[in-house]
Amino acid sequence: MFMKRRQFIHTALAALPAVAMPRFASAADATAPLPDIEALSLQGKQIILKGPDVKDFATRLRGELMLRDSAGYDTARRVWNGAFDRHPALIAR
Repeated sequence: MFMKRRQFIHTALAALPAVAMPRFASAADATAPLPDIEALSLQGKQIILKGPDVKDFATRLRGELMLRDSAGYDTARRVWNGAFDRHPALIAR
């Protein structure tokens, strides 16, 4: 079953704190395959973002897609309100 692009973008970018995020290469590395990413949807349901779908999204994105081990991820994930400490699976910039 394929996820529609709009649904993938909404799910991936709206709220995807990682459940058990493995460490892996940056999406910028076009030769390395990406593993599937476990995450939570906005409704709190556990979902899986397929590695090839994430890689496809990264190649089509005009900006930068940051994964948990990407340089600058920790700085980018912080918001101005220090009461929130989220760890999204993906950050699109």
